[in-house]
Amino acid sequence: MKNFLKDRDETGREIIMFLETGKKFYVEYIGMPHVQWGNINPATKTVSVVKAKGNGSIMPEDSLLTAENGFPDAKIYPGGSAEWTAHKLHEQWKKETKWEK
Repeated sequence: MKNFLKDRDETGREIIMFLETGKKFYVEYIGMPHVQWGNINPATKTVSVVKAKGNGSIMPEDSLLTAENGFPDAKIYPGGSAEWTAHKLHEQWKKETKWEK
């Protein structure tokens, strides 16, 4: 996981940490991440040499949040704000563990 944030501008990966408890939430934005780039061939009017460029998300098969990587309980939470979802999950975790300062 030491490389989790590598190329984060391209992958959209982030870690949300709550200073109060030290609990971390690893976040990946799942979706169609690639914008197609290429050159238009003036003779044929078609795009050639198409390249994919990341735009802040990844495809599900590129996820690092897998059981093999130490995340057996990773889940996909559709839509909304990652920060708000992490906040709700953190509050739920504090109640379940009866966490106190």
